[in-house]
Amino acid sequence: MVQWIIPCNISLYDVIGAFKKLRCIEWKQSNHSISVEDEVFIYVGKPVSSILYKCKVNRANFSNTEIDDSEFVLDGETYQNYGNYMELELIEEYEPSRFHVDVLTANGMRGRIQGPRRVNELETFLNQEQEDWVESVDNIISESLLEGKEKETIIKARVNQSVYRERLLQKHKKCCLCGVSESRVLIASHIKPWSQCNPKEKVDGYNGLLLCPNHDKVFDIGLITFNDNGNIMISHKLSYNDRISLNLRDDMKITLPEKSAKYIEYHRKHIFLK
Repeated sequence: MVQWIIPCNISLYDVIGAFKKLRCIEWKQSNHSISVEDEVFIYVGKPVSSILYKCKVNRANFSNTEIDDSEFVLDGETYQNYGNYMELELIEEYEPSRFHVDVLTANGMRGRIQGPRRVNELETFLNQEQEDWVESVDNIISESLLEGKEKETIIKARVNQSVYRERLLQKHKKCCLCGVSESRVLIASHIKPWSQCNPKEKVDGYNGLLLCPNHDKVFDIGLITFNDNGNIMISHKLSYNDRISLNLRDDMKITLPEKSAKYIEYHRKHIFLK
């Protein structure tokens, strides 16, 4: 069994939509060395720029397609006129932050993913179990990133933001305010804004809330905050109709650990629009 990375141009084929509906898809096969029982990691190009799926090859190098996934083919002429295909069965799906291109590069990947390639230098990294991966990342953070320094081992940008999100996902698993549990839309929101934190505050889990996009935005710009008991406070600048549309009620509350109190106090004083 050989492992491969193959790229997906989502302007040609909606692989995300396909795997929401189908367990198996048929994929254009430009490298005839890929064989039955091989495993394929699908790298989804810009704007995602991450490996999102791991698949098993059930069939390879065939020309007559059997699975109807035509609704996900966005550019039929370019996509279909390609020759042979392979059938891929989804066996694992990943959070975009886990195998983002910056993470892959920091962990040994050389060059860009422009066509099918063997896993090679990424084999150990890609095959880590989720628990092992989170633990190894936590160790890196505790040893060298607790001051919020940039480190290529994770991502050169907002350091460990992707890891920070993974940790909040493990802890909360859903939006702290409304209960939305679709992990792909949840956002790791800093209570005290990142730009105003000292290095240790940037990676402090007690300075974070896991929120859905709507509630992250209104919290981020100060239209809502919370008192020390976790009860919601809604700004008078938000109209009644917008409150309804944004699913905000006066009786909503979150569970707020004692160690988060200093952060939420900062948010009330400096971010909340009174």
